[in-house]
Amino acid sequence: MKRETFYTGMKLTPEQAKEEMRFACEEAPKIFGVKTISFSEAWSLFGDEIEKEGLGHYSRVVLMIAKKGNVPA
Repeated sequence: MKRETFYTGMKLTPEQAKEEMRFACEEAPKIFGVKTISFSEAWSLFGDEIEKEGLGHYSRVVLMIAKKGNVPA
């Protein structure tokens, strides 16, 4: 009946970004079978900027509202 998309437009704090990046660097190879750089390498590349600005985290949430047919009210 209805579908709407919402964008979170969040910005992670440096501490939140560290948690997310550490998880991604350690778990993505196990979950998806891909190769990643280590967290320490990633933080050395981007950490200074994240400490100053935070990290954009723009998720999209999709809401779907449906009604099952032939259901008595």
